[in-house]
Amino acid sequence: MKEKSLFKSIVGFSVLVLLIAVIISVISSAVLYNETVTSSSGTAAKRCAELVQVLFTFENEDIEDYNEESDAYCDLLENTQYICKILGAKYIYLYTPDVENHRATYLFVVASDPEDSATAARERPFGTVVERDIRQKEIDVLNGEEDTEIEFTNNRFGSVYSWYFPLHDKEGNVVALIGVDFKAKDLNEKIVMNVTRATIPLFLVLTVVFLILFFETRDKIFNPIRTLSLKMKNYDPDKELELDSISAYGEIKEITESFDKMSDAIKKYIVETKLLAFERSQTSAELDIARRIQSGMVPERLIIDENSYRISAFSKAAKEVGGDFYSYFKSDKYIYIVLGDVSGKGVAAAMFMSMTLNIIREKLRSGARPASALNQTNKILCDENPEGMFVTVFAGRYDPATGVLMYANAGHTKPIMLSSDKRYLEPETGIALGLFEDSDIIDETLTLNPGEGILIYSDGATDAVNGTNEFFGEERLLESADCSQDADAVMIIRETISEFIEKQEQFDDLTLLELFRNGERTDDGTFYEKELPPEEDAFDEIKDVLIERLGMSRETRQIILACEEAFVNIASYSGTDKIMVCCKCDKDELIIVFEDNGIPFDPLKKEAPEKDFEDFDKGGMGIDLIEKLASDISYIRKDDKNILTLIFRDKESEN
Repeated sequence: MKEKSLFKSIVGFSVLVLLIAVIISVISSAVLYNETVTSSSGTAAKRCAELVQVLFTFENEDIEDYNEESDAYCDLLENTQYICKILGAKYIYLYTPDVENHRATYLFVVASDPEDSATAARERPFGTVVERDIRQKEIDVLNGEEDTEIEFTNNRFGSVYSWYFPLHDKEGNVVALIGVDFKAKDLNEKIVMNVTRATIPLFLVLTVVFLILFFETRDKIFNPIRTLSLKMKNYDPDKELELDSISAYGEIKEITESFDKMSDAIKKYIVETKLLAFERSQTSAELDIARRIQSGMVPERLIIDENSYRISAFSKAAKEVGGDFYSYFKSDKYIYIVLGDVSGKGVAAAMFMSMTLNIIREKLRSGARPASALNQTNKILCDENPEGMFVTVFAGRYDPATGVLMYANAGHTKPIMLSSDKRYLEPETGIALGLFEDSDIIDETLTLNPGEGILIYSDGATDAVNGTNEFFGEERLLESADCSQDADAVMIIRETISEFIEKQEQFDDLTLLELFRNGERTDDGTFYEKELPPEEDAFDEIKDVLIERLGMSRETRQIILACEEAFVNIASYSGTDKIMVCCKCDKDELIIVFEDNGIPFDPLKKEAPEKDFEDFDKGGMGIDLIEKLASDISYIRKDDKNILTLIFRDKESEN
């Protein structure tokens, strides 16, 4: 539906206002002239009554003495007719009302018109009694009230406006009433004529004013607005805006100038928006590249499932890039895991994370233990950290052969032990990296038996918030950590957190990492079992396992010395291609079993050849040394295999 134009609406409204103004003027004029004419007729009526009163008083006779043949009556009748004609009244009549008997006795009735006067004289001669109710106005005047109001009556003489006045005798008593009638038609015609005379000039003046306003409004308001509207509708920021053709004044000119300024502002805004959009697209592309780079360093999902262990990890940034990180890599003997949380989020945290992770990786790859790697990293970060950022880190070195995890904690969250006794571990929590140069982070060890694991995480897990501002917390995290071997604790926790926060936006970076030792749980105390090549250097692995398990002491060195002598003898004289080594603890005993598939070789009966002094540190110093250091030693040949068992007991237990 096509909308009606503003110009037509205002013109129509103006015409309506003009008509209403004319109608109001006509009505106002009619009311005014009606009051004026009524007032003037009242004045004339009162003047008639006063003259009749003067004539009656001048005749100096009582009302009872009047008759139609008396000179006084004839003079009064004649003079009253003259007054009626001169003052424009239709009728003047004199009568005495009888309120109680409801009748009026007329003394005379005269009219301004001789024919009407003759007719009245015939129909109501002197002494005519008319039976009728006396009106209240007549009663009021009869009682002496001077203020009277006009009254409209419609009788046999026609429609008239009537006035009533009292007639007093010499003593001032009211002896009769004087009625003065004006013809209603004459008064109405007079009112109409006067209203017409006043309205026509007013209508003409209003019409002229309206036409002047119409053309002025059209030329100075509507036409400029219409032109400006078309230019707005067809506005093209790439084209020059021509507003000089618009002839505007006052506020319309201000609107035109404002539109011109707005046009310039729009052009500037479009240029800035395009530039901003270009910059945002570049930033978005750069962030996307940064996200892909970070995903290469810290994959969102990682699953490593080997025979002896499993690693499962998940990481999701709250923004395009984040400050959480984790890492997993292997050396010849160990598996390294790292998880950290940089203060803050976004690009700055991601850059700091990248630097920190690379330093920690480099230190661990160079052979540093976890605590040493973190302490060295802390020193570098303190020297090269102008923004004062910091990072909490958990780093571990895991030996899959023994299940021993050596780890260090730099201000990070407490890990969860995934076992039948599921619990939070309480490590020595050092300070976050990057705060103080003296971090003093220390190493701790933990042995994971088959079927056990450890879960490390960032505070994005415990600090997850739902719609009621409730935190996920440590208790829920511990409850949701599934310890079974076939379960993926990381993804179970991830799904539990997602269900907890529902549709809430992720507030903080979230990272989870699980290290799990595969295999059934054993109760025989075995902590190391592995096939090694028959090479002297292969014993270094056993040496490290024993140090990590027993700690460095005089007794540990003696155990290592005895085991090394046995290993070197087997490697040197049995002719085997592999040696199976099993280490286990049984109550107060340390049992180490060497098993090989070489020729029958009982080291308890064989003597090693003589060696130079400089070759003693390479092992093979003789069975006498083994027997001296071990609490018990035995050899059997079973299933074409040599089995040598060394038992070490605590000195106090032996005693």
